[in-house]
Amino acid sequence: MEIGLANEKEGISYFELLEKMQKDLGYTFNRSAEATFLSWFDENFESVGNFNRNIPPYTIGELIYLNHKYGISGDIIDSQEIKQYNYFYSIRSKKIILKRKRCKTILGLS
Repeated sequence: MEIGLANEKEGISYFELLEKMQKDLGYTFNRSAEATFLSWFDENFESVGNFNRNIPPYTIGELIYLNHKYGISGDIIDSQEIKQYNYFYSIRSKKIILKRKRCKTILGLS
C-alpha cells in the first residue's frame, strides 16, 4: 500500500507496480498469483477514465497475456488475438491511483 500512497499524484501502471512488487519482495509471480494480483489491483486502484473489464477484447486479452507470459501458449500470431492482447496491455499500461476509500482505510480515516 505504501507504493500506492507514494504514487498518489503521478499514478502507477499495473506493470510498474507488478515489477516493483516482485523486485521489493524478491518473488516472481506464477500465473495464478498474477491473476489474483490483477483482481486485487482492480479492487484497490482506479483510473481517471473508466473502462469496462467485462468486454471480450479485455477479458480475452488478459487470458492471452497470462497464457503467453507463463508459457501456456506460444507466440501470438492471430490478428484478432494481437488486437485483444494490445487492448489489454494498453489498459494496464495507463497510470492509475489508489482508490480514495482505500487511502482512507490505510490512513485510519474511515
